[in-house]
Amino acid sequence: MKKYITPGLILILAGLYFLVDALPGVDLPGSVFFLAVGLALLIARLTTGRYGLSIAGFVVFCLGAGWSAMELLKLPGMYGIVATLLSLALAFLLIHICEYRRIGHWPLLPALILLVFGVLFFLVLTPEINEILRPKGIPFEEVTSLEESMPKLDILYMTRVQKERFFNEEDYI
Repeated sequence: MKKYITPGLILILAGLYFLVDALPGVDLPGSVFFLAVGLALLIARLTTGRYGLSIAGFVVFCLGAGWSAMELLKLPGMYGIVATLLSLALAFLLIHICEYRRIGHWPLLPALILLVFGVLFFLVLTPEINEILRPKGIPFEEVTSLEESMPKLDILYMTRVQKERFFNEEDYI
């Protein structure tokens, strides 16, 4: 009888979500559904003892959390990829932390790969940050001379363009 708890719990949560969402004047974000299903899978893991449910539960829950962060912070399109990659990295890290005794170290590899790709995507999108900061009135300054600005810095973010990556001198300059 216990093996039917998980699908039943997920169907009940899905039904409640769609019922509440159908009420007049109520507009639930889509991420709430993923958060609820992920939570249901994690509860089912605790009640049944099947560690496979925690893998699915953490992945679905963290995807919902990443989606919620995108909606709350109103992140532009491409930053959704960064939020998704980082939330999946968090999911695999949580799987490793909670299920280490049963499954070993394997979740660390996908967590590390997703984290690296998330950070790389963020660094590629960094030039778009000034289009985000400027309308919100957040002060920032782009400089070409590091020595002049060092005394007034709290945080320094610097990129370097490698000359050897360019085929001709005109593209580098």
